[in-house]
Amino acid sequence: MTRAVLALCVCVLQATACTDRGPVPPRPGQFQSPLVLQQRLQGEVGHLHVDEVRYRASDAKLFQCSYTFGVIDVKNPANMRYLAENLKHKIPNDRRSPGCIHLAWDGDVIYTTHRGNLSNPTFITGWDISDNSPGEPQNPRQMKPTQLPVLQESGESYEGIDVENSVVYVALKDHGLGAYRRNAKTHVLSRVGTVGGLGSTWGVRVSNHTAFVTALEGTLATVDVTDPARPKLLGKVATGGVARGLAVDGRTAYVAGGSEGLVVVDVSDLTNPKVIGKAATRGTAVRVDY
Repeated sequence: MTRAVLALCVCVLQATACTDRGPVPPRPGQFQSPLVLQQRLQGEVGHLHVDEVRYRASDAKLFQCSYTFGVIDVKNPANMRYLAENLKHKIPNDRRSPGCIHLAWDGDVIYTTHRGNLSNPTFITGWDISDNSPGEPQNPRQMKPTQLPVLQESGESYEGIDVENSVVYVALKDHGLGAYRRNAKTHVLSRVGTVGGLGSTWGVRVSNHTAFVTALEGTLATVDVTDPARPKLLGKVATGGVARGLAVDGRTAYVAGGSEGLVVVDVSDLTNPKVIGKAATRGTAVRVDY
């Protein structure tokens, strides 16, 4: 079994290929890859796999979930560096100190989730990365994140997560979509609303008071979360495959549809979303970004 490491590729348009002898003029039928590897970042511990990375454009930080949680400075994609790495969650009655599978941020609070498995219980927690005081003497530029209290609800399993207006939305698998608020003093999360009938939910993105939720049965649902205490199902469309990750841009949703590849959905009418295109991918599509 090989070890995979976190890498970031930057997409550029290149008219010519480059070798150690300089540019090579393009030739008919000889196409160059549009992806150019700027840097391969290896931290203190190699990651067997990376579950999710999310980029925050406002400060050029990349947040990463795998067997550990990490924060990466990507202002210069060719010279990335970890600001915090190899962080493991402390979970009640769990000696394994697990990593995370999904994440989302609200300012300097980065929420993380784990669906649970035979070795680890399910949880929602997060990290406060607001402490800007100097780190350890050997690495003074390192952040010192503080873990938030852990939420574990009986019978629940947590998947995708997103935040809008300080309300945290979490895919609850067979129990639909949950809405939570965090106490500003104690940082404890409490559920304020739930909506069911969505299938086995996996991915969540929230935009303009609408939650877009994928389900493993191969569907994308739209949910009105104007009132987080009373979320309402608006519409649903079959995407095919096993729908997991998604991204939303205005009137278009992009869904990683498993064997269906990339599925493009017109969500201009939230009560009647429509699939408008599909593109095959090499292998199973699990995550997507735009």
